Amino acid sequence: MDMLIILAFWILISNIFFLLNNHLGYGYKMCCTLFCSKDPGVYMLAKFKGDYEKKNKLKKMNILENEKKKAEIEEKFLSSQHLCLSKNWVLQLNQEDQINDYLCLLCKQIANYPVEINCPQHQHSNEPLIVGEHCLKQYLRQNSNNCPVESHEHCKYTKVKLIHRYVSELRVTCPLQFEQDLQTCVQTQQTNEGKETNCNFNGKVKELKEHLENSCSLRCFGCWFKPFGCNHNCHKHELKQHLISNMQFHFDLVLQSFQALKQTLQLLQVLLFVFFINGDKIKTKKKKYFFFFKKEESTQLKLQNEKLRLEMQSKRLRDEENMTIFKGYS
Repeated sequence: MDMLIILAFWILISNIFFLLNNHLGYGYKMCCTLFCSKDPGVYMLAKFKGDYEKKNKLKKMNILENEKKKAEIEEKFLSSQHLCLSKNWVLQLNQEDQINDYLCLLCKQIANYPVEINCPQHQHSNEPLIVGEHCLKQYLRQNSNNCPVESHEHCKYTKVKLIHRYVSELRVTCPLQFEQDLQTCVQTQQTNEGKETNCNFNGKVKELKEHLENSCSLRCFGCWFKPFGCNHNCHKHELKQHLISNMQFHFDLVLQSFQALKQTLQLLQVLLFVFFINGDKIKTKKKKYFFFFKKEESTQLKLQNEKLRLEMQSKRLRDEENMTIFKGYS
């Protein structure tokens, strides 16, 4: 019976090492270490912990890198939302005399989130000194907070809500469509299917944020297989073609993720097996120590009882001796 148990145990260990050798590549090394090490459980735990911490460190680094990139993109997007508006872009749907009074003093484009410079040094200026808030803050940051008008310290300015309200009501086309037209010098772009793709947005400046985030056909989307490692970005109409033409690549990414998960599960199985083996050893040791301490406790109790019995016997003898002496005197 014992031989059968040993044989079954050996077959189980051999199968585990075979799997590890095929999938992880260090099965033989682990096999030797398990049978040569004084405590294989400690090695297995250290090996698993080391692999896990290494993978976890790489995962955290990737997460931090992705979060950093995401933060940079969001910062760039938020910054672009506050940049002054392109004059040529706005003039597509508006007359020049409608916007001439709202040009940024620094970049000569239409002031977005406009502010008026009202330092005491040039309060007698005949014309309002209108600047885009982003342009002014950038200029002050790069020029030790010196005013862009007369180059003095402590530039003062206030927001102009009336101009901001007027600019936000101007009608414009989609800025992505405008940029695309500048790059291609055409009004439309042909896809592989021969269909026209453009954005026909025609709305107010204040409606741009919602349009670009939710409904713009020229907005870039991430691949559906991004969680598995595909970092491709494309327009919505190009996504279908990307998915069709990269089926094998996406399948390989999913398979790699599955294999990584499988290897992790195999490591966990081996670790649980080692814990199971070591658990039996610990239970045996606990049982052995339990009986040892019980035996010691019983011995101590017997010694204490014997000591107590001798003390009581000695006391009784002294009492009898004292009683005899007392009777002699009487």
